[in-house]
Amino acid sequence: MKATARQLDLPCTFEQATALQEQLDRLNGLCALLYDEKNRLQDQLDSAQAEIAILKTNLDVARFAVFNRAPTLPDWLSGELRRLVVLSHPDRWGAGQHAATLAHEVTVALNALRERPEEVLP
Repeated sequence: MKATARQLDLPCTFEQATALQEQLDRLNGLCALLYDEKNRLQDQLDSAQAEIAILKTNLDVARFAVFNRAPTLPDWLSGELRRLVVLSHPDRWGAGQHAATLAHEVTVALNALRERPEEVLP
């Protein structure tokens, strides 16, 4: 570079060219450090964004589980409801059972459940 500066007959001295080269070297070193720091920060940003995406997915799954879950019924109530389904199942109609008899059995079972509201309601 020194030879080139002299060949071009630039209006600068050797000392000025040396000073410019030192400045250029310092700036290139600073650029390299800044570039490395930029890459490090970009990696951190990418990791943070990936973690955010995972957390959002987990939150969506948790919200779905909370808001789309059927309430848990006590075992005794599940059994009573199953009994009502059996009582009112269409197969019983096909067996020749009269509507009045079927209606009476279902009503008796429902009235029995009405007697236990403290066990059904929270």
